[in-house]
Amino acid sequence: MNKTYIYLMGLIGSIIGILGSIIWIALGPSFLGGKIDSNLTDDALETGLLIAVIQSAITISFFIVTLVKSTPDHLDNELKKTGTWLLVVGIGNSLVNLFQLLPGILLITAGIFSIREAKMVDNDRPIEPDQSRI
Repeated sequence: MNKTYIYLMGLIGSIIGILGSIIWIALGPSFLGGKIDSNLTDDALETGLLIAVIQSAITISFFIVTLVKSTPDHLDNELKKTGTWLLVVGIGNSLVNLFQLLPGILLITAGIFSIREAKMVDNDRPIEPDQSRI
């Protein structure tokens, strides 16, 4: 079956997510520091930088996994596992950092399509007779 749309959504979502995580390292400290302290002191910026780096490290590592998992080889062999991974990572990354909402939506959509495609493949297989009853 043609799984190109799942591959493209996973690829685009992962690339946008990695680029967004790199941008978040630059923009996140001032945003998070402003939420911590309205005066934006050095301590607030350091705390914001620490939080942004931790969030980006988590999201980049998950996006790299989804980049590998959404390759056509994985989609051909492990469609249901790949769909579950894409779905969980899309939801998890969106919860860790709302700045990653667009890539999260793409990964969630790719995961849902992948799981649906796996169910369609399972339904198309002929039912083999149970040899233990014979």
